Amino acid sequence: MMMLMASLLAVSTLLFADGTTAEIYLTGTTDTPAGAFIVLNTDEEYYFNGNCYEVYKVQYEDHSKDMYIAVYTGKDCNSFIAYNGQFTFFYSCDEEGFGIRKVMFSHPDVQQAFSPQKFSCQSVLCKKRSAERKPAIATVATFVPELYKI
Repeated sequence: MMMLMASLLAVSTLLFADGTTAEIYLTGTTDTPAGAFIVLNTDEEYYFNGNCYEVYKVQYEDHSKDMYIAVYTGKDCNSFIAYNGQFTFFYSCDEEGFGIRKVMFSHPDVQQAFSPQKFSCQSVLCKKRSAERKPAIATVATFVPELYKI
C-alpha cells in the first residue's frame, strides 16, 4: 500500500486508456477494506437542480468502491454529491453542520449492501456551517466506504 501511494505521489498525473491525463487533486486513506484513495481532477460536469457541478474521480485500492464526487459552490455552503451509478449520496451543510442529507439507490438490492445506522452516524461529520472544497472532498472520500456493511 505504501509503495502504491509513494508511486502515485511521485507522478503528478495519471494516464488513462483514452490518452487523457488527470491531475491528482488529493490523496488519503480509509480505515476500511476500500484502502487508500486518490482524487483526480476531471473535465466532466454534473447537472442537478439547474446547477452545474465540477466532478472529481475517486479511486480506491479496492476499485469496486470507486466513485465520483460532484461539487457545487453555493453562497452559504458547498454541496457535494457522491455517486457511482449504483448510489447517489448528497452531502451539504445546514444549521447542524456538514454531513449526509439524502441517499438514493439504483435498485433495492444495492441498498442491502449499506448500513442504515452508519448513515445516521454521518448526518453530522463536522459542526461547521460551511464546508471548504478540499477538506470536504477528503471527508466524503474517507467516509463513503464506511457506509458499506462489512
